[in-house]
Amino acid sequence: MVILAKKGACISADRGSGGFTLLELLTVVAIIAILLGILSPGLRAARRQVAGVISMSRQKEVASGLLEYAVDYSDRLPQSVATIGTGEYWNWTEPMMLTGYRERSPGLHRSMAEYLREYIPDPRILSCPSAPKPYPNLEQVWKAGDAWDHPETALIQDPVSGNYCLWWSYSGYLSETGKVFMGPSSPSGGGRESHLIMSDYLGYDHWRNPRQFSSCERFEKSEVVAGTLLSSSLWGGKGETDSEPNQLPQIRIRATYLDGHVETYTTEELTGLKVIWKVETGEPYPDGIGPGEFFIPREAIR
Repeated sequence: MVILAKKGACISADRGSGGFTLLELLTVVAIIAILLGILSPGLRAARRQVAGVISMSRQKEVASGLLEYAVDYSDRLPQSVATIGTGEYWNWTEPMMLTGYRERSPGLHRSMAEYLREYIPDPRILSCPSAPKPYPNLEQVWKAGDAWDHPETALIQDPVSGNYCLWWSYSGYLSETGKVFMGPSSPSGGGRESHLIMSDYLGYDHWRNPRQFSSCERFEKSEVVAGTLLSSSLWGGKGETDSEPNQLPQIRIRATYLDGHVETYTTEELTGLKVIWKVETGEPYPDGIGPGEFFIPREAIR
């Protein structure tokens, strides 16, 4: 009895026609499913390892570009563009900013591209490879610099947020100690300045993902936090349990220092940092408002 025939091939209930029986096909499908089940965890782990290697390479390239910039600009690193407001009335915002809202003061840029385009011509290295998707307009953002304006928004000048945290020339509030974190402003990173220049983003209670963790690295039970016209996509969720910030999801993040070396950290080796809302006092944004809390290596604090 022939069940299905097409172009000379057939699936039959017996072997007489030379085709496969339905039972044989179902058996093959079951075996393939079992093999995929066995191989999938290994393949996922391999993909994570490859993404990790790519991320380390990208962060090293950023470090190299920063140092080249410093050679040409009197041993100074670029200003941070992670600010809101101008003149005396400004405050910090999330450290993932690639293009800020406005120039903080005359002579400064709102776009990191204006500082680093010559030294980092390919903007893809400023995007974490483990994130769900790259920001679709990244090349246009990098090319336009201070003039960037998304064609689908009503704003005259648009900001753009990436998925790496850029710590040079940045200040933040350290949750554990109440002290101010100071990112390096020069290759020497003197005084109280940290030597940390960038890291994978891991945070809690960002306005795009309230009361949950967000990261450019995928973690247990995380789902895609879709990007917007002005921001990159992320992974987000509550982690392994309905946890608070002192119970971080079990992932590893990479962080890069002034000398170009990259370290990998477990979440137990991280500490919290909040965005400073009032520059004159160092007061952070209140909980539940703004960019939330960010996590950096504890050993990066000086």
